[in-house]
Amino acid sequence: MQGWKLFKHAFGMVIRNWREALRIFLMPALLGIVALGLIVGLMFAILPQSTSEDFPEAAAILGFLGMFVVSATLATWCVVAWHRFVILEEMPQGWIPTFNGGQILAYWGQILKLSLVAVVVGAPAVFIVTMLLRTAPSLGIVFGIAAYIFAVLAFMRLSTTLPAAAIGKPVTFGEAFAATAGSWGSLFVLLLALVGCQVAAQSAVLALGAITPILGVPFSIATTVFLSLLNVSILTTLYGHYIEGRSID
Repeated sequence: MQGWKLFKHAFGMVIRNWREALRIFLMPALLGIVALGLIVGLMFAILPQSTSEDFPEAAAILGFLGMFVVSATLATWCVVAWHRFVILEEMPQGWIPTFNGGQILAYWGQILKLSLVAVVVGAPAVFIVTMLLRTAPSLGIVFGIAAYIFAVLAFMRLSTTLPAAAIGKPVTFGEAFAATAGSWGSLFVLLLALVGCQVAAQSAVLALGAITPILGVPFSIATTVFLSLLNVSILTTLYGHYIEGRSID
């Protein structure tokens, strides 16, 4: 089935290219840990010395804002580099991936547009589900589940615009929907496979943690990293297959 082939291709992409993934993600992750540690340390150093009642709150807000900006920048840096590696075969040079500032900003812009679409379309759906839950709970639950699945599948179709932004070949929402026409069933199977993989991975983490807690923590971190990279690779696979017409066999 097409959906299973999409999942296997993305899964294999991570397994086959784990060395390149390490070179793309490791150093930015370490930089992020150091930067976040410095921000937190600075916050704890400033707050006890403040005399104004408003200053601690302002410092905390600035601190959390700084952590968000640093995390978002480093994460997008890695994701863009991964998309470019897979699609453009832009090999990582050394242990620090190329910082494509223009594409990172374009990626952020595309995420913002996707978020706005989600709010505009999702708000009426949430209102309808809420009203149904009050008047007809059973119908509301069924409609809510169906609406949620539809929204996720629609996002998966529109998400092909993200790798497009990463490689500097923007794709509009209309073009993304046209290219992925007739893919609802395949994407639903892909979604089921992804959910099944995440459930299996988290179950393994819980089981290992219950048996040997010392190994549970590093295994949990490794699993989280792998699943995150798998999600990014699914976006790359969807773009490559539906937008560029690449084979997944």
